[in-house]
Amino acid sequence: MGSAIRALTASRLARLAAAAALAAVTMSVGTSASGSTGKTIRTMGTEDVHINSKIFSNLRFSPGNTTIESGQQITLIHNDDTDEPHTLTVADPDELPTDVEDVFSCGEPGTLCDEIFNTVAPQIVDENAAQFINVGGGPGLDARLDTIWLPAGTSISVPVDAPAGTTLSFLCAIHAWMQGTIRVG
Repeated sequence: MGSAIRALTASRLARLAAAAALAAVTMSVGTSASGSTGKTIRTMGTEDVHINSKIFSNLRFSPGNTTIESGQQITLIHNDDTDEPHTLTVADPDELPTDVEDVFSCGEPGTLCDEIFNTVAPQIVDENAAQFINVGGGPGLDARLDTIWLPAGTSISVPVDAPAGTTLSFLCAIHAWMQGTIRVG
């Protein structure tokens, strides 16, 4: 399971890095206004490659930042124009990729994405079904590496059981520029 995700990401990163060497890279990280409320997060956007010109991806979480009460459900919906899976993986804010180089190298040995591929990916029991991989121990999203696996055409609801006052930072380990926060009230 982990090797399939790693191969998908390695292939994807190799294609993107090669094209980036020839062209300009255009990426957009979408976020909503700070502190917006909502219990549904959607993947949005599309991606395209124009050989010898540009790579375009505006894949993002929408909203990128949301607020929810502890114990409530958050629903993640695959709503973008790709057939690619996504993850919503909780991470420490200081380990999130912050520039193009970090995004393209996420997945290399010793990186956050590599840790996700080695820790979380082997626990995915069906690559075609949305599922919650609980690494933190609580019943829902509350700790580093807790992950929602979201294949195309799926959705899933998961409780957020982090204590009030917590902010959970997250990213998609496959598309590392897709990032956001969940503020727990």
